[in-house]
Amino acid sequence: MIQDDDGLAYIGPPKVNPKEAPLILTFSSGTTGLPKAIVHTHYGIIVSTMQLTHPTTLKFSWENIVLSTYPLCHLGTFLILNTVIKNGASLIVAPYYHFELVLEVIAHHKPTTVFATVALVYKLLMDQKVQDFDLTSVKEIITGAAPLNREANEEVIMKKFPFLKSVRQMYGLSETMILSIVEKGSVLPNSVGKLFSSNELKVIDVTTGATLGPNECGEIYVRGEQVMKGYLNNPKITSETITADGWCVTGDYGYYDSEGNLYITDRIKEMIKTEFHQVSPTEIESLLCSHPAVDDAAVIGIVDSSLEEVPRGYVVLKQGCKVEPAELIQFVSDRVSHPKHLRGLEVLDKIPRSEMGKIQRRTLQKYYYQNYK
Repeated sequence: MIQDDDGLAYIGPPKVNPKEAPLILTFSSGTTGLPKAIVHTHYGIIVSTMQLTHPTTLKFSWENIVLSTYPLCHLGTFLILNTVIKNGASLIVAPYYHFELVLEVIAHHKPTTVFATVALVYKLLMDQKVQDFDLTSVKEIITGAAPLNREANEEVIMKKFPFLKSVRQMYGLSETMILSIVEKGSVLPNSVGKLFSSNELKVIDVTTGATLGPNECGEIYVRGEQVMKGYLNNPKITSETITADGWCVTGDYGYYDSEGNLYITDRIKEMIKTEFHQVSPTEIESLLCSHPAVDDAAVIGIVDSSLEEVPRGYVVLKQGCKVEPAELIQFVSDRVSHPKHLRGLEVLDKIPRSEMGKIQRRTLQKYYYQNYK
């Protein structure tokens, strides 16, 4: 049929504005509210692909074999696919996520780069099944969607797997696509690297609205050509997320250092407001995970009898370990200021996480109020 086409039906390229014409609808994760449909344009996707194929970011060669463990419906996988195709590399897609299947795929297909969820990274560090598979083809692990725990960061992973040459974190939102990644050849524990070219970033004091400087924590605002056009049929929420002068309010809490490296510490909506302080659940989770008996941890804010929000912890213990909740509560109290003291802790079989590795705090809050209120 193609050979028979005389081409007379072609009337030239479509008359659309690439900066306005939608290309893809993706959805927010819904970890802090209902999922929202996000509109990205042709131009935005092209900008993102060019940023990702820069030699310092994700540029691959034809020799690279890439495994993405993110679901295909996720925007991150779409962007990774674009990057792989543009560079002429190979992409492996597993039919579904299962830890042992991932190990089998790595051993059989020999990927050089693995895009891994935080949950997968923790499993690689902790699960004894890893010893049964040859993973030595992997030279780089790249993770995103949620920050690595400080007790299981880049240095810890590379020590566990000495054949790795790099472990890097990247940062982005469904609304902004990927914004930053640690540069190739660099190891920056707990950092998500420098902002991509053609982007701007500022950190805002959540109380005063003032713009902050290096090493000062606040809410992160970004502005760039790859930021979403808006939420589908939702101008009100769009105007609350993108300011009149084009800044995207990320809802993420963090800072940048004197060299421009970015650090994400929490989601603003997940911060626990207690005793006039903003308490980071991630900080307490990292502290809990530093205890030799703790395998995984989550911290949520709950309203106590004084109607004040306070931190409550949940942990998963390492196999064969036993420890009383009171001991872990004291372990935290000995190392942090009073507003960060846990007002309760429970041992669970598993911390609820999304398929991207994000802690599902609303699930834990619902569990608490159903069982203790």
